[in-house]
Amino acid sequence: MDIQQIEDIAFDLMKERKVLGREKGFIFYHGRRVGKIAQKIYDKIVQEPVQLEKNLLYVGGIFHDIGKGIEPHNETGAVLVKEILKKTCDEGELQTISDIIREHNLRGSKYEGISLFGKIIQDADIIDHMGSMDIWIAFMYHAQYEESAHNSIEFFSGGKWEEICGVLRSLLNFPVSIEAFDKRMKFTKKFIEQMQREVDGELF
Repeated sequence: MDIQQIEDIAFDLMKERKVLGREKGFIFYHGRRVGKIAQKIYDKIVQEPVQLEKNLLYVGGIFHDIGKGIEPHNETGAVLVKEILKKTCDEGELQTISDIIREHNLRGSKYEGISLFGKIIQDADIIDHMGSMDIWIAFMYHAQYEESAHNSIEFFSGGKWEEICGVLRSLLNFPVSIEAFDKRMKFTKKFIEQMQREVDGELF
């Protein structure tokens, strides 16, 4: 499995893709971050890490949203990736990557039999929407709708954000994921507090 070749394929496919309220190429950059976060979660929870498994997680992360916009995007992506990577991965690798993509948003107790890799990608996906990336996404959204910094602050401090965070946190699968989530949430709170002071015209 040639990771650089796969990254290049992913970038070429997704560099111009745009999701409402996100920057161009978001699906690729988000996917790459998810893949890297997933590898770090894997290292924390697996006693004897296997490089091939880490590679499969990374590739699954990169492509987990490839079907975005054609819903259910997890099912669409699971099919698409087999065609996209048929010349770069063997059948076993393709099936594992496809399964990761199919499972990445099947969260909660109503879904049974989700694989370890699927659960790791689920957590990595949630974590990438927290912290500085959470702030970036919110700012992008409000800016595209020509709203002000006050609108972003209101979103984070008005109760809705904490409600969403509570739901997302409850869906995490591993203690290390919860720890990372909490640290990112704490960072966001401190950032918004500082931003509120500056928007109000405070000196520091």
